[in-house]
Amino acid sequence: MGARYEHFDQQVDDFTTNATSGQRHDAFTQRAGLLYQLTPQVGLFANASTSFKPNNGLDAVGKTFDPEEGIGYEAGIKSELFDNRLSTTLAAFHIEKENVLALDPGTDTNRAVGKARSQGFDMQFTGQITDAVRIIGAFAYIDAEVTKGDRTIPAGSRILGVAKHSGSLLSVYEFQEGVLRGSDVGAAYTYVGDRSGQSGTDFELPAYQTVDLLAHYKASENVTVGLNLNNIFDEKYYERSYSNYWVAPGEPRNFTVSLTLGL
Repeated sequence: MGARYEHFDQQVDDFTTNATSGQRHDAFTQRAGLLYQLTPQVGLFANASTSFKPNNGLDAVGKTFDPEEGIGYEAGIKSELFDNRLSTTLAAFHIEKENVLALDPGTDTNRAVGKARSQGFDMQFTGQITDAVRIIGAFAYIDAEVTKGDRTIPAGSRILGVAKHSGSLLSVYEFQEGVLRGSDVGAAYTYVGDRSGQSGTDFELPAYQTVDLLAHYKASENVTVGLNLNNIFDEKYYERSYSNYWVAPGEPRNFTVSLTLGL
């Protein structure tokens, strides 16, 4: 269990109108959690929390936004199986927020959505298949929508940029013997489903998937050289957007080289 007290003062000077506006808020957020160990390998958990976040900027008429506030619930199961070689977490969640900012497509300024809700589940797992091979995976389903809106962003509108389905899988092979002992190679797959690209409209960003390759060479006990080949199939995709004319493309095929020094 825990609690937090927050206080903030905000002042905004609009030099286009020579107007000054501000606000002051106090908030008390709480969090409570419970873990019940069914067996030494399997545990059930649940938690609930409230949230508070100041909103920045001004609306179309130059007024400050009330802070974003919310409440969330989560419950799930964790397990450590096969002598801790397989770890899994499965959780369901429900989150409600009010005063969530979204871009108004009519004025190109932010507006506060009345209320929004996101709910779904996510699964994560880590497996040490052999001494040399490990995998890490995740999958999420998120249903996020406006529950109280207006004519511009009505109830039922999808939340900007949130994919209903997403997932990733990473597999790594680590050399156990010889001159490559401690070095590794691997591959990563990422999938992101379609997302709302503009609040209150049917404009969407299409789903995409990417594949990355990685390798690390352990030159000595304290020196590791890394190479990452990202988006090897040069997938053309859009990472995020605020409207149908403000869209950020994803990175094309590229590579990075790193050097890690241990002390």
